[in-house]
Amino acid sequence: KWRLFEVPGCTKVRAVKVDNRNRVLAGGQGQIGYFSMQENTFRFTSLVDQLPANYPHVAETWKIILHNGFTYFLTESQLLEFSDSSGIKVLDRPGYILNAHEAGGALYVQIYDKGLFELIDHELVPIPATDDIPYVIAVIPDGPGRYYFCSSGEVYRQGAEGLARIPVKVDMGTVNAVIRLNSGEYVFGTQNRGRYIFNPDLT
Repeated sequence: KWRLFEVPGCTKVRAVKVDNRNRVLAGGQGQIGYFSMQENTFRFTSLVDQLPANYPHVAETWKIILHNGFTYFLTESQLLEFSDSSGIKVLDRPGYILNAHEAGGALYVQIYDKGLFELIDHELVPIPATDDIPYVIAVIPDGPGRYYFCSSGEVYRQGAEGLARIPVKVDMGTVNAVIRLNSGEYVFGTQNRGRYIFNPDLT
């Protein structure tokens, strides 16, 4: 049987994640918080009341990321950090946040017109030469380096030698998602042109 649990004070739920305490984290329009098992049922705990008094209304919550024992809510251009011990904090950021990704044990944040940053000791540290990278929809580790996959279909690799754009021979239109297969190849899911497989050895 299915049972419906509504998120109070939320018109649309856009992000859901289960943490290591089996809580169901949820965020959407106007709300962030989590469901936990209490008295044999799921009950919702809102985190909105823990936000600073001058924080604007949570209009949207686009993504929830678990990283280094903390929960990060990506809201409208903000990154909110939550833990049971320290509560919820609004992290300082150098501009408008486009997206955030957890990959290879690191958390990466893309700032409009300023490139990619890595969250280190609760601070966003810029990654050199990434200012001009288009909107990144996936960051995937590749050995000691990593790939940045963009919604425009562009692919970049960051390694010890620096940042390099990888030539892609087809026009995939808008790319919505990228995953890595066990074979080492990557699958692109596009908006209206089907799926493509990218082999980094063949480019």
